[in-house]
Formats: sequence, structure tokens, C-alpha cells
Amino acid sequence: MTDAEQREAARQFVNRWMGKGKEDEDGRSYWIDLLTNVLGIDNVTERLNFESKWYSI
Repeated sequence: MTDAEQREAARQFVNRWMGKGKEDEDGRSYWIDLLTNVLGIDNVTERLNFESKWYSI
């Protein structure tokens, strides 16, 4: 994806999400949309685990 294409994808992303999105309902969709359509990451749902717990020791 070229810089211009990525900027356009980011603009479209902002327009899609402006004024909507509830963290408990739309969080996963938001991140999948951002990572896939703006950053161009393939197979996002296979690479991320939204339910993973992080623990510090």
C-alpha cells in the first residue's frame, strides 16, 4: 500500500468510526478494521487474541 493509499484508508476509517463505537460492543471490530484496512495486516483474526490476559510478575 502506498503512502497516499494508506492516508486515504485512514481518512475513510475515521469517517466510518466517527461518532460511533462502544468499547464493550465494538472494540474488536474497530481494531480489526484499523489493522486490516489502514495498516494492511493480513489474517488479523488469526494473529490476535482479544481474550488473552497479561500478567506481570
